Amino acid sequence: MTEVAYISIGSNLNNPYQQVKSAIDKLKIADNIYIEAISDWYLSDPVGPKNQSRYVNGVIKISTRLSPNQLLKKLMIFYKQEAATAHTKGVDNVYQAYAEGVLGKY
Repeated sequence: MTEVAYISIGSNLNNPYQQVKSAIDKLKIADNIYIEAISDWYLSDPVGPKNQSRYVNGVIKISTRLSPNQLLKKLMIFYKQEAATAHTKGVDNVYQAYAEGVLGKY
């Protein structure tokens, strides 16, 4: 069965717009993940230390046949690859929302 999920993507380091575009490019070629829509991009102030750059944030609507846990594992691999080089963020909290929506609170 195909499920719909929403993924937040954001970055504030090393050309943030390029970082979110790179994340989308990886999702476009990922197995069992199909991009349905991409939101506009928004700038937001950082939370926490104020000596950070502003974030570029957006949301992607996908469809997938992956279970929430399979999707989380795949996205966390992307996140770790990106975070190692670009310090992107936005993955971890959204997948929890997806997993809760599909599986119920865990």
